Amino acid sequence: MEFHRQEKFLLLAHDEACYRELGRLVGHICDFTADDFKTQYMNLFQLALTHKPTVSKHYNVLQHLYGFLKSSLAPNAKLLFREMLVEFKELFLPLSVVMSTLKVLTKQAECGYVDSQTYLNPFPRVATFKA
Repeated sequence: MEFHRQEKFLLLAHDEACYRELGRLVGHICDFTADDFKTQYMNLFQLALTHKPTVSKHYNVLQHLYGFLKSSLAPNAKLLFREMLVEFKELFLPLSVVMSTLKVLTKQAECGYVDSQTYLNPFPRVATFKA
């Protein structure tokens, strides 16, 4: 299910228990009628989003996403990002800076899976300047 694949880390940032339960639900999709699956999935998804992400939850998600990239990154890029994660966890660096850096590293590593995550791209791209 492509939607779930793209939303996994957004869900993890909000509520790990719902993230895991939704994963089990998707894994057993054949056990449900389409309507039952849709209802259960939607209810759990909405429940997950009612939980506010914390610094430690964001830190966990950022570490997971970094794990998909690290084998493709240069040593200096790895060091830079790990240092940024520590600064973020210690509240010296805002989430937006870490996420922007991770997006750049994702492009460099050509990791489509990470790049497709709603967590890193929460807003649709819209042109802001007219030529």
